Amino acid sequence: MKTLIASILVAFSFSALADCNPEAQFIGKVTKLKVYETHFTFQVSITRHFSASVVCPMFEGDLENAVLAYPGKPSIKNGDEISGVMVYDVASDSYKID
Repeated sequence: MKTLIASILVAFSFSALADCNPEAQFIGKVTKLKVYETHFTFQVSITRHFSASVVCPMFEGDLENAVLAYPGKPSIKNGDEISGVMVYDVASDSYKID
């Protein structure tokens, strides 16, 4: 009986994680900034701080491999330090920084 209850709880916890948007707080540097006519993209290299969410964690490698895209012209340059919470939006398959 205990095994059955434990199995059910584990199954529900995995299904809940499947619907979440992974996130992590970070302090890092802008890398691989590319400017296009209508938007720009960049990546983040963690330099001083990384803390994954307890509820829906984003792993360090996922954060550093993420390519962020924003409309317009950048107010950042390669090497600038930035911080925030990076979120992967599962529904739109995109990353953003809050």
